[in-house]
Amino acid sequence: MGIQNPNIRGSIEGYFHGFQELFNKDNAAKEKAIGALKVLSYFTVIIPAGLAVTYGAASLKERFSRNPSNSSSDKINEIAPKTINELFSGFVSRFSLERTLVTQLAVPQGTYTGAVNKNGIPHGKGTLTYADGSKYEGSFKNGIPPDGAFQLKYTDGSKYEGSFKNGVPHGQGMMKDPDGKTYSTTFVLERLFQDGTYTGTINEMGERQGKGTMKYVDGKTYTGSFQNNLPHGQGKSEITQGLDKYEYEGGFLEGIYHGHGTAKITIGGGKFEYKGEFLGGVYHGNGLMKFPSGNIFRGQFHKGALEEGTMEYADGKAAYTGKFLNGLPQKEPQEP
Repeated sequence: MGIQNPNIRGSIEGYFHGFQELFNKDNAAKEKAIGALKVLSYFTVIIPAGLAVTYGAASLKERFSRNPSNSSSDKINEIAPKTINELFSGFVSRFSLERTLVTQLAVPQGTYTGAVNKNGIPHGKGTLTYADGSKYEGSFKNGIPPDGAFQLKYTDGSKYEGSFKNGVPHGQGMMKDPDGKTYSTTFVLERLFQDGTYTGTINEMGERQGKGTMKYVDGKTYTGSFQNNLPHGQGKSEITQGLDKYEYEGGFLEGIYHGHGTAKITIGGGKFEYKGEFLGGVYHGNGLMKFPSGNIFRGQFHKGALEEGTMEYADGKAAYTGKFLNGLPQKEPQEP
């Protein structure tokens, strides 16, 4: 017995016809593609339609048994289209709703992408990206990861495997560095140190080791890699004092800026930005500096000072290329 309801039958026939229009040229490959689509349709359309018809038939039987006064054919003609259409439409609406319950939203820990419940709370499979860039991919229950094993992936390629308790990392775990080195560590939450408060991993000696966030007593914050209690590896630091602000993101060596990094400095309303190499905590090597005046320097720095390169001027002066002494061109730039 085929599907008699014209709305359902028309939807299914239109489904196949639409795909056939896409492959109406010729050749065997396209015929195979149509065949594969029909098989897929069997699971996504025909089976749900069959379920709707089955439940519709049960509903018809129940209604007919309650009111036998009219002929069976009249009852079916009156009830069947409404019953089956309601069930089929309900299935489609429910299926569509479940597909849309995947979203991206801000949460206290960072940003969440994944399934949510009817109240918009993370529930099911998803990804939580923390403020430091690390990610947890897995299950959520009523807004938080369930207690048990988990893995955090960091932006530099390192991984931490441990346990969740009440939605936060807790207890012992294993840290794997980008170079493949693995060591045992423990995750602590807001542990007090003499120089501030720390959340992250520590070693067996209780020293800051691995990944974490430190809030120092002088107001500075640092998030990234630690070794022997000091920032070491990749990280980000920030300190604000009144209207002045200093931000740095890049490499650290035993607590000092080292390697490639970006510094953004605001002093008295003026903004500087430097991208390039650091050595011993100062600009050293190739880099680019943007000044509050709008001038831009590209070239070599030596122990924090401009050494040689090109200065582009915002006031219209011709660009100067050459050596610098005490931060100034050795020759005066020419007027345009």
